[in-house]
This record gives sequence, C-alpha cells and structure tokens, in this order.
Amino acid sequence: MDYTTEFAKKINSKTNISRIGNSKGTVLSIRPLKISISGGSVILDDSNCYLCSNLVENLTGTVVINGVDTTVTFNNSLKINDTVLAISDIRGQKFFITDKVVI
Repeated sequence: MDYTTEFAKKINSKTNISRIGNSKGTVLSIRPLKISISGGSVILDDSNCYLCSNLVENLTGTVVINGVDTTVTFNNSLKINDTVLAISDIRGQKFFITDKVVI
C-alpha cells in the first residue's frame, strides 16, 4: 500500500466510533427525568435526551361510540418502570426517546 492509503487508514482507525444504536430503556424517574439503558450502565436525563411529544402530552381525539361522537383523551405520558425505545444520534451523545415499548 502507498503512504496515502496507510495514512487514511490510520486516521480512520482513530476517529471511527462505534454507535450505541437502538436501546430499550427503563424510566427510573419523571421529574427529574432519568432513563436507564445498557443494563443500567448509562443513565439518560434531560441533558442528553429528547422526548417525543406523544410521551409528554395527552392526546385528544373524537371517536364514535354507539353512534355518538365522543371526545376521548388518551394519557400516554411516561410513568416509572415504563420501557421505552432510545435511539442514539450518530455520536452516541444524545438520545431520542420515541415511544413506549410493549413486550
């Protein structure tokens, strides 16, 4: 191999980080937010994760029950011990909590 190829491989080996990827997490606390991933070895909080709005807001919609339009509010907010899906950014520094996981 020529010098340029060897040099590029050396730089790549130093900067190529492995991604954490998708992880299941467990909600430990709501306020302050704490979510455990990787078997408890990593704790996410509001400084390193983002919650999707469906996990923090009540969803209201209209459904038909016995022929009558009825307004229903679904409370999908997080609770302690909920299992969630955590998706890391490309650097593995920030996580997106996208939804609850039903096992």
